[in-house]
Amino acid sequence: MTLVIDLKYASLAEREDFDTVLGEVAQKGSGLQWAGHSHKNNSGIVKAAVQNDGLALQFAPHFQNDMSIVLAAVSQNGYALKFASEVLKM
Repeated sequence: MTLVIDLKYASLAEREDFDTVLGEVAQKGSGLQWAGHSHKNNSGIVKAAVQNDGLALQFAPHFQNDMSIVLAAVSQNGYALKFASEVLKM
């Protein structure tokens, strides 16, 4: 069993570690807020986050126009539509 840490209290090195971030956001999608910049731009990590907590879409602005990510977020929590791009809301 992998130990999942709260990224809010993680070191910079832990926030930049792919496996650590993926493990955290898969269990607590809002942890994406504390992930390293490169991970907020990683579609696999963002998708895992929004599948756990659709509202995590707010922490991934580069994916707010990505249909598959937005659909995953909205499927998990309809309120996530608030964070989708205007283009996808039409």
